[in-house]
Amino acid sequence: MPVAPIVVPSIGEAITRVGVVTWFKQVGATVARDELVVAITTEKIDLDLAAPIAGTLSEIHVAAGEWVDVGATLGIVCG
Repeated sequence: MPVAPIVVPSIGEAITRVGVVTWFKQVGATVARDELVVAITTEKIDLDLAAPIAGTLSEIHVAAGEWVDVGATLGIVCG
């Protein structure tokens, strides 16, 4: 079974941290590839991140309201 992390992408050189605004899906929910699953924010922009593969959102590592560094794993999708 494939496993894919949902990772905070590099948004720009000046952006080093992002906050999780909300999860659109909860653990155990079925997600399609490229379906929006989480909203993040920076000091400059808001961004929605999609599931990297189709499957089930099996883990959430960063809760809404928490801030993490670019490159951090926000959650895991199992295909």
